[in-house]
Amino acid sequence: MWSFSGSFVLDACSDPDVPFTWRFERKRAGTGALGDLGAHIVSLAHVLVGPISAVSGLSRTFIKTRPEPTGVFGYGSGADLRAPRHEVENDDATTFLVEFANGASGHIEASRVATGRTWHQSIELIGSKGALQFVQQDIHTLRLYVSGDPLERKGYREVELGPSHGDYGAFWPFAGVPLGVHELKTIEVHEWLNAIAEDRAADGDFEEGWRVCEVLDAVEQSAAERRWVDVPH
Repeated sequence: MWSFSGSFVLDACSDPDVPFTWRFERKRAGTGALGDLGAHIVSLAHVLVGPISAVSGLSRTFIKTRPEPTGVFGYGSGADLRAPRHEVENDDATTFLVEFANGASGHIEASRVATGRTWHQSIELIGSKGALQFVQQDIHTLRLYVSGDPLERKGYREVELGPSHGDYGAFWPFAGVPLGVHELKTIEVHEWLNAIAEDRAADGDFEEGWRVCEVLDAVEQSAAERRWVDVPH
């Protein structure tokens, strides 16, 4: 494996009048886009490539204040534009370079103010034998490049996901139908329940959560000190 690129960006908070909720408060949320979105890409990077050994990050808060919320305290909140505005306490967007323990390099982006991106999660893997691209919005397909293909057939090919891939067959008996976020959550719960019943470690356990948090802490430190920071192991 040579390199990994991952992105989880959305525009849910790109309007400066999206109200101030717990997501913008450091005491309750910790980081902003980094922890809310970037954590998912870090977890994928751990599974697909391996442990991250060092990071170099850059964080920005583009919308400095937000109005008082009314109604539901979350994404569905309204805004009281007559009330004093609160100062945003964490990052709107964070980008960071990563160095993996196996020598691979990478780049991860997280943003909650990515104008025009209602929801976009993607990864790309590049290695000596080929490359792989995945976009969650096109979850029923993978784009695969194989280095050893004959010259006349070189290029990315599209692999359609179907019942032979993981838990896909639990939802559809034929290929090509997209699975949604809620189906993925169902698969996660199924894995956890099976792990408990079989008395084994689950994929994505509390130790993995801790490892992800170690990376996020290192990214925050790196962004604050404007330098590379090693991730403890």
